[in-house]
Amino acid sequence: REVTLLVNTAWSRMGCFLSKNVPQGEFRIEIVSSHSKTYQGKKTAHHGQAAKVRLHGTEGHTDWIALKEGGKDATFVDPMVVGLSGTVWQVDLVQKTDSPPWFVEKVLVVSDDETIIFPCYQWIVEKVNLRPSAATIPQKDLAKAQQSRKAGLEKKKGIYQWEQWEGLPSIFSGTFDSLPLSEVWSDNKAHDFQDTTMEVKKDFMLDLLAGVFRVWDDFDDYEDLFHTLSLPKVGTKLWKSDVEFGRQKIQGAPLNQIRRVEAIPQNFPVTTEMVKEFLRKDKTLESEIEDHRIYLLDYAIVDGLPCHGPKEKLKQRYQAAPLVLLYVNGDDNLVPIAIQLNQIPGEDNPIFTPHDSEADWMMAKIFSNNAEFAVHQISEHFLKTHLATEPIIVAMHRNLSSNHPLYKLMHPHFRYQLAINCLARNRLLVEACLTLSS
Repeated sequence: REVTLLVNTAWSRMGCFLSKNVPQGEFRIEIVSSHSKTYQGKKTAHHGQAAKVRLHGTEGHTDWIALKEGGKDATFVDPMVVGLSGTVWQVDLVQKTDSPPWFVEKVLVVSDDETIIFPCYQWIVEKVNLRPSAATIPQKDLAKAQQSRKAGLEKKKGIYQWEQWEGLPSIFSGTFDSLPLSEVWSDNKAHDFQDTTMEVKKDFMLDLLAGVFRVWDDFDDYEDLFHTLSLPKVGTKLWKSDVEFGRQKIQGAPLNQIRRVEAIPQNFPVTTEMVKEFLRKDKTLESEIEDHRIYLLDYAIVDGLPCHGPKEKLKQRYQAAPLVLLYVNGDDNLVPIAIQLNQIPGEDNPIFTPHDSEADWMMAKIFSNNAEFAVHQISEHFLKTHLATEPIIVAMHRNLSSNHPLYKLMHPHFRYQLAINCLARNRLLVEACLTLSS
């Protein structure tokens, strides 16, 4: 999967670099580029002929050296001739402005004494400065390296700028299109997204065609939705179970939303008579509360949230704001025993229990899960995961050079996140969702 662009010789058969191939007092440069990376549909592994490299040593730097394709005549850099001596502390790569971007994984500088690895893992669009893989804090770096770090950070501050949202964390001020290429997934990753989307669309179209010729009669017809996609593992009969419903609450997204009940909320008038059959023998709702067996999920945060389709011409949609009473039964399973779909009690807002018909009780649980998804996606996931970490990502780029220990520790965990956040803000959110998040 890798193509190695060489300024001199090829890899050894074992994948090692043989120092005997390098004349005394000279450097050998090898550049590793991923053959699988593409940009706008074009492979970029062979664009090395449009690039140049420069080495920085403790006593100066070389001239710009035009790169040659692997297998061509060897080119060596004599540090004494060009005034380069001591340890190589920086490698510069530059690509012609009219050339396609070139994805470089790393640069290796080999001498008789050592092989220094300069990680890159980014697209080369213009000039980039690479530092050795060994992490270094600024105060322990060379004086020249400290100047280079400062200049690099000033440049990054012009790219990674702040934007303030009222009531929300500060974010990256740009758009998806203004992100550096190193923040955006390659065509390969984009194709994965497209393939998944097309698979879902194909399955959805088959559902529409099937719906023209038949009518849904029961919940088992749900399985017929999965023509090309795999049926979820909780499919078939399992998803109907009250025990499975409770398991998902403590082993899934709502875990940090469940609250132990000290008293039944006034807007959720559940009584012992309503649920007595589901309690332990001779127990009341009040006694089970005292025994810490009653828990509540309250989705008041989505009450009154405007809902509509992705286009204004689509019909109005509706979002329940349920209250769900959960109970640890005699078998120590957490199960639902009462669900009210909206916040204000009344004749038009009944409390559903397992006493109701299978269809009514199932629909109450479905509406509850739908509210859970809305809260999780916007608040728990987007706000508390994506938006909460975005200020850290922007601050990292503005204040830490690429060879700072903390940068090396954090950067792999933030891969593609700015790109995902920018797309989510533009495509998934409306003003009401931002209000919910704040």
